Amino acid sequence: MSSENVYRLNQILDSANYKASIRTKRDAVYIRGTFIGADGKKVRKEIALNAKIYDFTTCRDRIRDFYLEYEKKGHLPKLFSWNKNLEVKEVRKNTVEYGIEKFKEDYWESKGNPSEEEKTSESKRTLISYNDQLRKLEKYNDLELTPELLRTVIEEKSSPNTKPRQDMCKIFKRLGKLFFIESDLKDLDKIRGKYIPKKRTRLDDDVMVEEIDKIIEHKKYGWLTAVVFIYGCRPNEAFSLIPQKDGIAKAVNCPKAEEKMVKFPIALGLEKDDYKPEFLIQRWDVFNRPKDCFYWDLDNGLYDSNEMKKKVEAWTKWLAKNRTLKFGLVDMRHYWGIRSIHANMEIRIACKSLGHSQAIHMKTYNSTYEEIDAIKGAKKL
Repeated sequence: MSSENVYRLNQILDSANYKASIRTKRDAVYIRGTFIGADGKKVRKEIALNAKIYDFTTCRDRIRDFYLEYEKKGHLPKLFSWNKNLEVKEVRKNTVEYGIEKFKEDYWESKGNPSEEEKTSESKRTLISYNDQLRKLEKYNDLELTPELLRTVIEEKSSPNTKPRQDMCKIFKRLGKLFFIESDLKDLDKIRGKYIPKKRTRLDDDVMVEEIDKIIEHKKYGWLTAVVFIYGCRPNEAFSLIPQKDGIAKAVNCPKAEEKMVKFPIALGLEKDDYKPEFLIQRWDVFNRPKDCFYWDLDNGLYDSNEMKKKVEAWTKWLAKNRTLKFGLVDMRHYWGIRSIHANMEIRIACKSLGHSQAIHMKTYNSTYEEIDAIKGAKKL
């Protein structure tokens, strides 16, 4: 029985890709491996589980507890849950409701446990979006939280290979990792599927210019719309954009849930102008920023995530209500990405201008790169 349990426990470690093994001494069980110590240095250690090899359930649970604690801290803790001299009055079942409570606690802990006054509107909004996913578990509040339940709800509430499925798997796995080790949650990775964004297509240059011409005089939104088209910035970044000489601008990069920093978007023109921006910059008087146009930067303290969201929504609704544009603000940003590819702009530079990673860039514009490669290949025949 003891050798069989050693084998089963080692299988748990192997399936989770943990570089460690089980050792026993007079039926006492140890995890032997190389770990990160509290000083940040690697150390070879044997961790006593304070359990006997014939008690498989306790050994298994303590392996899970060990790795949950180790991964959360990023190094070996001084004491483990089974070493702490605490009087346990009641063993609480990890219900779904309790799990969601712990998720929220962990979220704010990851932000440094800010006070209510220190919590930013952006971090609050992010948690609200997470809660939108977690609410799908509400009818199971009193049930025990298990990996199987998480998988069942994901499959009930989302379709394979879609963005909602991706989002649910991401949030539910984050919840699961508070209570289970990686190998317990492998089924969530299996059902996540592969989401492929819709193909980004080229827009008609003449139609685009004609449509922006119609609204360029609008004090609030004309100039903003023009700079999104020319510089490919996110709509909320347009409020911070100041055109510079030499075909660039200065703006604040606002990637979702990441730190904001200054970036320098590049101006791109039309294909018939060899993508040089001077024609559009002069046509829409880009260097003359309207006084009525709201402005914020990293120093003036005017940025608020919720207020900015409202401003972008009002801008979008105005465009839709007036039916002036046959394309949206995000379409114009993506069209900048497509133009940068046709202009043979280096990927690294295009990513810096757009303010996202190369991985996201290639995933978003893969079909455009494939099309251009095919055209180049055909010309060589």
